[in-house]
Amino acid sequence: MAIKYREDPGLKFLAMCDNDDVSNLAQILIHDTDGEVRRTSSILTDEGFTKHLDDPQKWVKSWQVVAGELQLYGGDSVVNLFRGTGVLYEEILSDVCERVGVKLGSEEQEIVQKEEKLIEFLADKAWDKMDEAQRTEFLEKINLIERFKDASGLSPVRLALATGGAAAMLLYEYVAGAMLASLGAGLAARFAGPMAAQFIGTRLGAAAFAGPFAVVLGVALTVPMISGAAYRVTMPAVIQIAYMRKKYLERDLF
Repeated sequence: MAIKYREDPGLKFLAMCDNDDVSNLAQILIHDTDGEVRRTSSILTDEGFTKHLDDPQKWVKSWQVVAGELQLYGGDSVVNLFRGTGVLYEEILSDVCERVGVKLGSEEQEIVQKEEKLIEFLADKAWDKMDEAQRTEFLEKINLIERFKDASGLSPVRLALATGGAAAMLLYEYVAGAMLASLGAGLAARFAGPMAAQFIGTRLGAAAFAGPFAVVLGVALTVPMISGAAYRVTMPAVIQIAYMRKKYLERDLF
């Protein structure tokens, strides 16, 4: 049965993302931590994907298949069976935030704001686990070592997000890169592109502050699956999408 994509304002930007980034999102959905194909995944056999199999840009051209499968992971499997489609991305994002412990509040918030709160929450947790040497290295990596001295009580994570630009983009990269690296060697070997290679290989792996990020993300991944939702799939998928959206928006600004 073909994967049905629901028109989704939170995912339509995937059509304009880099092929490698869409591929990495797809690998999270398709493969388990051992690198084996999940029984619940249909992407590799879906006609929407197989018709592009020989195309170097096959993943971005199949973005609706990838997005549709994520929507299915985010919904209750029994309900999905009857309606044939999953849930919208914003519902998946809100569920992940709730399970991780992010306080979204009752006010209306844009998807971008929710994703930022998730990234900030996870990065703050990692900062709390860093020793002084790790903190100094982290601040140097995101180019905030001097500015942090005059930050008037702002956390370095909040400062990076408030500063925007390269500092904020690097923060998203570190959280997303640490997530990719924490998903197991079998799955990590399937990730593509310079970001994945740098973070899984040397850029993050060689950094002293990588340990706290790995611990925080490892703990976040152990939250039990709730109400049939495949949390161990949706949680890293949401972080990857948050990174992809930030990259897309930053590119769009310049």
